[in-house]
Amino acid sequence: MGNLKKLRQYKRKWFAPKTSSGWNKGDPAHIRRAHVLRAHHGDLLSAARSKQALANVNSGPAGDRETAKKAAADAQYFFNKYRARQGRKR
Repeated sequence: MGNLKKLRQYKRKWFAPKTSSGWNKGDPAHIRRAHVLRAHHGDLLSAARSKQALANVNSGPAGDRETAKKAAADAQYFFNKYRARQGRKR
């Protein structure tokens, strides 16, 4: 019974995105961002939120700091692009 409880706790730690983008921390920034934007059909806000969620999941003491840092940078990039585009529409 104890192993089943540990397995359930272990499974809860992993991030399960709604959209699979092919994002990989080993890729250069322009490749990562192109994959995410293509997966979200050009929606900058959706892309930013998905990478922000990934960064938040990996930011804890047991998380992968490299993934968190790169995901946060990509999220900030998409948020900035979204804000710039919103400014042009007004």
